[in-house]
Amino acid sequence: MAQSNTVMLSTVTKFRRSGSVLCQWKGKSGQPVTVSTRENHAHVLQQVLYSPRQSLQQMALKLNVSDMSVRRLFKDIGGFPYQIQVGQRSTESDMQARMVYCGTFLAMVYEDPDVLRNVFSDKSHIHLDAYINRQTTHFLGFEWPNVIVQKPLHSTRVTIWCTVSAHGILGPYFIEDEEGNALTVTQACYRDMVIRPFLQDLRRFCHARGLHMDRQWYQQDHFSTAIFGAYCICEKP
Repeated sequence: MAQSNTVMLSTVTKFRRSGSVLCQWKGKSGQPVTVSTRENHAHVLQQVLYSPRQSLQQMALKLNVSDMSVRRLFKDIGGFPYQIQVGQRSTESDMQARMVYCGTFLAMVYEDPDVLRNVFSDKSHIHLDAYINRQTTHFLGFEWPNVIVQKPLHSTRVTIWCTVSAHGILGPYFIEDEEGNALTVTQACYRDMVIRPFLQDLRRFCHARGLHMDRQWYQQDHFSTAIFGAYCICEKP
């Protein structure tokens, strides 16, 4: 195989310098450098005791060493990262109720496939203060802590509404003022911020997919009858 000009020139230069074309590299000389020193172990221990909620990446930046080295040092001193689990409380009857619901819904689809034409809706409060973000509940230490994660009574949040059907998703629709502040759901804001834009989007949605709008069934959820009132899928905006 013909060698490139660069390789040939490098070979000639090596021969002129050393009198041989063999590889002259013998590896690095001297003692290999390591970060596993008593001083670095002490620095890692001090960081863990001083700020147990920081991540190992943040610690690596503070100590000016690589992320892998910090993990190795942290493991050497017997530490381990753990995470406070945040989850929704469930009862023993919840799983049974969900299984019953899934079985009932599958039976409905089997008996009447048109049930998939239903447009199911739901609303949700999205909290904006990150108190449910699991990434904020990491701890570094040497034993399981007795820690209570506190949250405010009324956190900053935004209310959104969305629909889903067998043909796709419509939404989300935000129930908020012009400045982005969440509003209390009333008939007026429900009509102006949810129903009217939803009907406009639904018409375009059905037209793009060749669906008949008058054959779509809308199932309202999570709003009381006082708010929902007489609004239905056939209302003209």
